Amino acid sequence: MQIGNRHAQGREIRLDRTALFEKVWSEPIEKLAKALGLSGRELARACHRLKIPVPPRGYWARVQHGQQIRRPRLPAGEAEEIVINVPA
Repeated sequence: MQIGNRHAQGREIRLDRTALFEKVWSEPIEKLAKALGLSGRELARACHRLKIPVPPRGYWARVQHGQQIRRPRLPAGEAEEIVINVPA
């Protein structure tokens, strides 16, 4: 699966579903998307298509205040490679 548009001077980031799942649950989607050169909506939409659960609204605020929140498991799915096209 490709995320983002190809750029002549850009670079590619290659991940599998498990790696993307871990990244999504390690920091807020908006922050992760910005680091990857995407919009938060693009990344959320890609996660939806790949059946990768994302943290619910308010998750990071609750974590910041010390609450322990159960993280869901990654549902079974194809171990598809994800290519993220990042502009230079």
